[in-house]
Amino acid sequence: MDREQIFKRVDSFVNTQQTADSPRVEDQALLRLRSFLESRPAKLMLLFLLGLGVAYSVGLNLKSASGNAMQQPSASSDNMLTSVPASTSVVHQDFAGKVNFEMEEVAVLEKATRSVDVAMYSFTDAAIASELVRLSRRGVQIRVFRDAEQYREEEARAEASGMHSANSLLRASDVQVRLCTSGQPMMIRAYTVDDSFERTGSADWSASSLFSQYADVTYIQATQPVQTFRDAFEAFWQSRDSVAIQ
Repeated sequence: MDREQIFKRVDSFVNTQQTADSPRVEDQALLRLRSFLESRPAKLMLLFLLGLGVAYSVGLNLKSASGNAMQQPSASSDNMLTSVPASTSVVHQDFAGKVNFEMEEVAVLEKATRSVDVAMYSFTDAAIASELVRLSRRGVQIRVFRDAEQYREEEARAEASGMHSANSLLRASDVQVRLCTSGQPMMIRAYTVDDSFERTGSADWSASSLFSQYADVTYIQATQPVQTFRDAFEAFWQSRDSVAIQ
């Protein structure tokens, strides 16, 4: 009940109870109450109580939302990629240290049946590269968009160590790779699987990011955000700054 409602209730009671005689003790008490409610301390108290009520309501909503999130089952490759209506959005988020990102990414990618479009800043993980190669041999169209400077640094480190890079696995297959040569860092870390699944987040496909850094991945299954990424990816892929690896 707000301040105006309290005033009206007191006014109504006082008006119906007053007589031509001098006020009774009860009436005098109500008049004193009204006088107090109109005072500055009372107004401040009402505002304080109202603020407590709002804070309590927000706290309950946050607790309910947190509880619902905690009750959601941990994602697996089977329940993250499911058939859902276009109007439905399925979102799952994981953090480094909670799951094995490498195994999770491979499990998600292997569900692809038509296409995988990848924009990935760092890519040195051989297991994920091998999975993309396997998918391409199965007839899935694989396109990988990389930052040119990061790509060159990875190749130089692999050559210096005498090891094959993840990039070399892709080059030896039908996986299409293009480099962003605009001079601006290509910092995106996301990919789509077919037409209704997107992975985004701060984790890229390097050993440090997949296993040790503070990083996250978010899996989204919904038509609209996936299409938004695909449109952006297509623009990157077709731009004059996009150079194919020979």
